[in-house]
Amino acid sequence: MTTITSNPTSGLLSSPGLGSGLNVNDLVTKLVAAEKQPAQDQIDNQRTIVTAQTSAVGSLKSLLSALQSSLSSLADGSAFTQYTATSSDTSVFGATAGATAMPGSYQVEVLATAAAQKLTSAAYAGNASVGTGTLSLSVGGQSVDINIDSSNNTLAGIRDAINGAKGNPGISATILHAQDGDHLVLTSTATGVANAFSIGASGGDGGLAALTWDASTSSGNLALQTAAADAKVSIDGFTSTSSTNVVAGAIDGVTLNIASAKPGQIETLTVGRDTTSMQNLVKTFVDAYNSFVNGAAKLASYDPSTKTSGPLLGDATLLGIRSQLAMVLTSVAGSNSTGLRTLAGIGINLQADGTLQFDANKLGDALNSQPTQVANLFSGATGYGGKLSTLLGGYLGSGGLLDTRSSNLSAQGKSLDDQQDRLDTRMQAVQDRYLAQFTALDTMMAQMNQTSSFLTSQLDSLASIYQSNKK
Repeated sequence: MTTITSNPTSGLLSSPGLGSGLNVNDLVTKLVAAEKQPAQDQIDNQRTIVTAQTSAVGSLKSLLSALQSSLSSLADGSAFTQYTATSSDTSVFGATAGATAMPGSYQVEVLATAAAQKLTSAAYAGNASVGTGTLSLSVGGQSVDINIDSSNNTLAGIRDAINGAKGNPGISATILHAQDGDHLVLTSTATGVANAFSIGASGGDGGLAALTWDASTSSGNLALQTAAADAKVSIDGFTSTSSTNVVAGAIDGVTLNIASAKPGQIETLTVGRDTTSMQNLVKTFVDAYNSFVNGAAKLASYDPSTKTSGPLLGDATLLGIRSQLAMVLTSVAGSNSTGLRTLAGIGINLQADGTLQFDANKLGDALNSQPTQVANLFSGATGYGGKLSTLLGGYLGSGGLLDTRSSNLSAQGKSLDDQQDRLDTRMQAVQDRYLAQFTALDTMMAQMNQTSSFLTSQLDSLASIYQSNKK
């Protein structure tokens, strides 16, 4: 008898149609596919929609995040505290202005630049011994003692001991190689009178006395190459000093960067509002809003020629966001009781397509003539920056509108996964049932074929016997 088995891995017959002559595997596959197709199409269509909407919500979040970022400095008012500081001669000094600066003009004379103290020793032969004992290095209220013995009593040894000393108060050492020999060069690591250093020597063979220096009296056995000095400037006749060549605090919000001393040479420092930077920050907001409007329009678009629609066509969430943002932009805002109350007043107008038109010249005029009112129009809870930031926080924050929408789409995707698993399980059962039925049919057909062959053989034998007897 012929045996028909099924493949345990695929569930299909390993000898399909042996008894019946039918292509059982192909027949079962087609039957299962036909039964599965309607439910599979429904799942696939829903998954396509969910995937497209998930991507669209992600794009919407990115557009709104960019808009939110563009509003940050407008909402807190820092966008309108941009100032420039200009020097009439940058080879003498440069300048920068911060948020606390005020417009004005100043006469500046750079009397001196800051310098770091530098001392040099007498000349020594390359590996000559300088001496042993203890070197005491001090800068201001900080000091360190360094032990010098026979293992490090050369200039190189002393250099390395100073540079490697734990607690070094701010003195670096190097060696200058000259025609008359080697010189130890000691330099303060910071400029300014307060960073002048002293070196004392004690104990040992007395040779280290050649390296001593007293900063308070500017005397000792080392040679003074550069005295410690503070930068000194005269601003409108008033003198200010700094331990570095950066003079901060002499003028509110302004920092001077000293390049060279030119006593007797008066230069002009001009501090003014940086209207260009302010305009750029406002334009960044306008561009971000227009990018949102254009991006949202694409997400909700419909092309009648191809009959294709954007993933968020007719979406209530997107419609609500667009409507609420536009409503804020067309309303009055700010803390001004009179004067500037709308975006149109500073050259920003809402167009028919929902985008904003930006007039840089009109905004520039407003920033020059009414800087406080422009700032009030955007900053604070009642300004456009504050109002829009509050809305955007509700859309983008944890648990906000778009966060909830993303969670719902994720849940829909998980539900489709579960539906797919259940459909696959059910279709496997259907395939197994069909295989069982065709296996039984195949077995029965094989048995019938065997019976038919046997009967045919017997009849042929009888016919042969009959013919033989007849002869």
